[in-house]
Amino acid sequence: MLARFLVHLLLTGKVFMQVSTEISAVGESVILPCLQQDLDTNVFWRHKGSAKVINIMKGKEVTEGQSEIFKDRIQTFPSEYSKGNYSIKLSDVEYAHEGTYSCFIVESNTEKKIDLVVNEKTVRPTKTATMEKSPQAPFSEENSSAEGQPPKVLMLQITVLGLALLLM
Repeated sequence: MLARFLVHLLLTGKVFMQVSTEISAVGESVILPCLQQDLDTNVFWRHKGSAKVINIMKGKEVTEGQSEIFKDRIQTFPSEYSKGNYSIKLSDVEYAHEGTYSCFIVESNTEKKIDLVVNEKTVRPTKTATMEKSPQAPFSEENSSAEGQPPKVLMLQITVLGLALLLM
């Protein structure tokens, strides 16, 4: 691993560091991290090596020449630049967004890589759908009293009340 790093550094002059793999679902949002100790730097975000995601230059977002698949989907965090945080948020993720992203930090000549894996969006069951799938659920709105008591508790209360009346 160290030998690979040194060969890469000698051949390209860039410091390369694999940061992470991020996972998102179609239609969701994902944060692609890029943290750097250089607090005042220019940063170039690229997708699959060449597609321009966004540039951050002198503390400003530059979207000129931005690839169409990123238009109105990228958010940066200017208040975090002073802390060395050049992460971006990608909204409304599509399958076309899958792949390797690079965050190139100009001043330190560092390139950070983030692999984005895009999965199919999963549908979470709603309360109604859950009840429909298990009609014999021990507690549901249909099987409860006005006070929201489960039927077994309600029956126990009625039984105790009836016994108390009989003993009087």
